[in-house]
Amino acid sequence: MASRTASLLWVPLLLLGCTTPPPKAWLRYEAQDLKGWQAEGDGRLGTVMLGARVGIDLYKRDTRIEVTVENGTPGDLKVMVGPEALQTPTAAIGDLGRRPLGQSRGEDVPQMVPYVSMQPAEIRTGWRGTFYLDSPLGRDPTIGQQVQLVLEVRDAKGGFERRLLSLVATNAGTLGNARR
Repeated sequence: MASRTASLLWVPLLLLGCTTPPPKAWLRYEAQDLKGWQAEGDGRLGTVMLGARVGIDLYKRDTRIEVTVENGTPGDLKVMVGPEALQTPTAAIGDLGRRPLGQSRGEDVPQMVPYVSMQPAEIRTGWRGTFYLDSPLGRDPTIGQQVQLVLEVRDAKGGFERRLLSLVATNAGTLGNARR
């Protein structure tokens, strides 16, 4: 009788296992061509554009990209970030936070504002702008998909610099049944 009761307890667990989806591969972006960029550690890249320090963090377990522009130049900069695309995007691909250099918070500055791909964002002198690109393509990528991340910086004197970063979505492991 005890073995029969024990076997009946396993039936719900067995049925639950049958309805659980299989593990889902999680993706991350890896840099393919570092022309104009320097590797600064695991998934971190850096460069200087029009005198401003630019850093990129490619997360190890996610397709998010963090781009930080530190404007230590004497003038304000206009920065645009996004994937090289054929269509003009209208939905936000992430958020932008702006803070004074050396401080974690800025006075009279909203914490974060939505950021649309290639939207000009002003980074004042002595400030940093951090672009948190949660969905750089505006949708989830597929494995092996290649992306050209574009970064453009302009200054008030007419200076202009543009850099590309070639990325590919690769498999970074599996997530059991966790959600993103």
